[in-house]
Amino acid sequence: MVKAAAKPKQSPKAYSYIRWSTPEQSKGDSSRRQTDAARRYCEKHGLTLDESTYRDAGISAFKGRNIESGALGQFLEAARAGIVPAGSTLLIEKLDRLTRLPPLKALNVLSALCDLGITVVTLGDGRVHTAESIERDHMGTLMSFILLIRGREESETKSERVGAAWQQKRDTAAEKPLTKRTPGWITLDQKSGTLKLIPERAKVVRQIFQWALKGLGTWGIARKLNGNRVRPFGKSKEWHRSYIVKLLRFKAVIGIYEAHRLVIGRRQFEKDVPDYYPRVIEQSVWNRVQNLVRSTSPLRGRHTDVRSLFSGLARCPKCGGTMTRVYKGKPPKGGTYLACATAKVGGDCEYHAVRYEPVETALLRDADRILDDAPAGDKGIDKQVENAEALLLHLHGQGENLLDAIAQRGISPTLSKRLLDVEQQVEAAREQYDTLLQQQADASEPLVARKIADLKAALRKKPLDRAVANALLRQLFSGIVVDYTGKTQTLTLNWKQGGESVVAYGMEKTK
Repeated sequence: MVKAAAKPKQSPKAYSYIRWSTPEQSKGDSSRRQTDAARRYCEKHGLTLDESTYRDAGISAFKGRNIESGALGQFLEAARAGIVPAGSTLLIEKLDRLTRLPPLKALNVLSALCDLGITVVTLGDGRVHTAESIERDHMGTLMSFILLIRGREESETKSERVGAAWQQKRDTAAEKPLTKRTPGWITLDQKSGTLKLIPERAKVVRQIFQWALKGLGTWGIARKLNGNRVRPFGKSKEWHRSYIVKLLRFKAVIGIYEAHRLVIGRRQFEKDVPDYYPRVIEQSVWNRVQNLVRSTSPLRGRHTDVRSLFSGLARCPKCGGTMTRVYKGKPPKGGTYLACATAKVGGDCEYHAVRYEPVETALLRDADRILDDAPAGDKGIDKQVENAEALLLHLHGQGENLLDAIAQRGISPTLSKRLLDVEQQVEAAREQYDTLLQQQADASEPLVARKIADLKAALRKKPLDRAVANALLRQLFSGIVVDYTGKTQTLTLNWKQGGESVVAYGMEKTK
């Protein structure tokens, strides 16, 4: 008998984590240097370098952003889920590439990785960090702790420099506008450099507050505005309830600017600046409306309990807008329906109520088929992420150059204006980059497989927990079109990673 040849033993896996936060590091080819070092280490130690490199470009670790929403956080999630198996190795250039949180918290990040069975190797000094070494090698752990302290101190110095440059701008916010961006009823006069009310829009704002005082809810206010053909302030074609809710709580109507500062790419509230905007609502009216907002259900936000599998997902086949749950009383005459939110507020769409029960029944019936046939992801997302990284690094470079100029010459109106513009561009680019990173994560096959398994389990559970199921559906799908327009009524589920699945839910149109 001929024995079957033994399968070659597979070498342990290694993963590369690359991070840089400044344009200078990008110009110095930081990514290539860190990647090449990882490859050389794997060749020397018999490891297989996984293709899924985890990269945080232009992201600082000072506030833990790379853990909260970056690639390092994705790696931790994958390790906890078992997608990255215990016994794997994470390769990083230096410890400060991993985190620049306060030293004790930073050591906890390293420990958390090692406790998951991950060996962390710092390529710069060749140190190997494991759960056992952290516990037993006291001198080695102390050295790591010192390195983490140094990385934190470097970030604190930079943060103080940026903060000093902007503090003077915020201190003078009441004297001159900080930004060209203004609420919809205010404009910046280019000649005088002052903020002024747009009379016809200010009148609309006052009317909204008066309607609120009379007890009209946010749905009703939106319907009135749309019914009266009042033009919305922004790009939207109709007034929406969400904008009314935001407006009734917006301090700008009483002249207050809510000053924020950008700390490592994230906005943080700092203080209220009174008399920054021209006042459009009297303080007494504002106070009365705020009491209504806190106490009257039509003005509070959404209900916290989720009673629909389709909450935040259902889309109108006519306009593409959100469909909302509508309760019309007890059956048989009443019942629960889905209807276009735009049409409900009197906007430019057809009002048509779709009975909820057949839609939910169809989704539950065909859930396994839908989930088993998940489409492949968008292959172009990686290139989009690279382009967003390049833009972010370019903007960071401009910001660094301006800060250096301010440090050398002092603050001037020209430099301050340019720095403000760059800060706003960085914020917009950061939001876009975060969105693309999320889309990239949504298309990750192992993570998608885990989410599908979790959703299947949730949909099979009796009784059905709609809040849990809805949360899992929203992780996988960007929207579900409830199409009542054809002979066969269908649900079209749009996958976040690209592609769609279709389910029939009925043959006859509902009234």
